[in-house]
Amino acid sequence: FHAPQKSVSQASQSLPTRTRKWQRTVDELAGRGLSLGELLDFYETLGRPDGPMPHYDPAVSTTNDVVRQVIIPYTKTADGGGVAYATLLSQGAARQPQVMVTHSWTGRFLDLVAATVADACGCDEYGSIAVDLASGGCERLRLQLERLGVLERK
Repeated sequence: FHAPQKSVSQASQSLPTRTRKWQRTVDELAGRGLSLGELLDFYETLGRPDGPMPHYDPAVSTTNDVVRQVIIPYTKTADGGGVAYATLLSQGAARQPQVMVTHSWTGRFLDLVAATVADACGCDEYGSIAVDLASGGCERLRLQLERLGVLERK
């Protein structure tokens, strides 16, 4: 016996959504904007001897590595909890992003940053930007983003 499968839209209608708690969570997540400049500032600290992840290797370090070894410890609160990195940067103020970026935990962090910058630059590929980032070219990319008027885009 095979029960008929529900479509995604039918299944989502039966989910307990639209509660006050759900809406608060949606609003909070929607207010976690991070500018490209802030992303580049953070990226530049990785791999520095005095930085938060001196062993960062753009060729192998994953998003999971960076989040677990840098972001989580940096955003930990005194009570043992934590806050989102974007919330910490904005000092709790909501900053609605203009672009939604998703990632793979197992993907290289370099690729995540390069793809985000490439999108802002209007590029169809991010390989050359990854090369720039991996070789310390953040300042050149920052100037390019500034010329395009998107450096502070969230």
